[in-house]
Amino acid sequence: MKRIVGWLFATFCLGAILPGGAMAADGGKCPRAAAGSDVKRPPDLYSTNGVLNVSFDYWTALDAEGRTSFCFVTPGGVESPTLHVNPGDTINIALTNRLPQIPGGPSEIVASGSKVCGSPAMTLTSVNMHFHGTNTSPKCHSDEVIRTLVNSGQTFTYTLKIPKDEPPGLYWYHPHIHGISSVSVQGGASGAIVVEGIQNIQPAVAGLPERILIVRDQARVAHHVKGIPTPNWDISLNYIPVDYPDYNPAVIKMKRGTQEFWRVANASANTIIDLQLLYDGKPQPLQIVGLDGVPTGSHDGKHQGTIITQKNILLPPAGRAEFIVTGPSRRVQDAQLVTRKIDGGPASDSNPARPLAVIEET
Repeated sequence: MKRIVGWLFATFCLGAILPGGAMAADGGKCPRAAAGSDVKRPPDLYSTNGVLNVSFDYWTALDAEGRTSFCFVTPGGVESPTLHVNPGDTINIALTNRLPQIPGGPSEIVASGSKVCGSPAMTLTSVNMHFHGTNTSPKCHSDEVIRTLVNSGQTFTYTLKIPKDEPPGLYWYHPHIHGISSVSVQGGASGAIVVEGIQNIQPAVAGLPERILIVRDQARVAHHVKGIPTPNWDISLNYIPVDYPDYNPAVIKMKRGTQEFWRVANASANTIIDLQLLYDGKPQPLQIVGLDGVPTGSHDGKHQGTIITQKNILLPPAGRAEFIVTGPSRRVQDAQLVTRKIDGGPASDSNPARPLAVIEET
């Protein structure tokens, strides 16, 4: 495994190898928005009659800064759609690994005999999928991540049965090849899963405009700038980069004074975030209705929930929070969504305070 990891960083951290040996520096199959762009809602796919059928191609490319990107894209070009299902539904995914093989790259046998799930050998370009937080089966062709390997040019089918008692809320999907998943996740290969029905347990969200926000981390581009705390990793919001040291924030367009239902996933591999909404520097109340896919106070989604009001929400990698916010009034001059500084001690990654987005009137 150490041999695979070493080769991975030597290969992909220097650039994504594409078919024919070319390198795409424009995002290619994994397009990324420019810094300071308006935040767009991820594309939505919904189940019909209890089934959601999806085909994903797994690609890699280089972004404008030369960072390696990875992505799940439908044959129609839809990247990282949000998968909407109801409790009891089935998600069928046909995953095709479009990454080219690395000539001379190492491989390692992970499973043999009846334990093989997909391919027996792990390579630099292997992929699989994990459906984070869902109470689904860990068997092969479901949410199994230890032995499931989909190698270059191969197609693998997932049949994910969402339990009938799955708590309604926010979940997410991403690659989970042990030893190399961090590079894939930081490359952006992730998306949201929404199990519908939270309004039945938290009636306060019924009818509110919904916003899905995904924070991801990625390799830092700039070197240390004197006087500005240096993060270990850059971050993005819905694929809009907020890079050190300029921290040019994304833009959220919102009607003044109106309430919205925000569903936020920290789809980072390593970065901790501490969300705060500031209006002219003053922290605003965040009415939390769900954490990590479970409505707050609902006893695992089985009873009426309760709202928890806080002025910040700490989210580790893979953490999710769902909450109600009220847009700024006309008196507010500066409205920002930020992450606060994380003090993890001398041995931790550096996670300084930085903006994620500014809020402007729609």
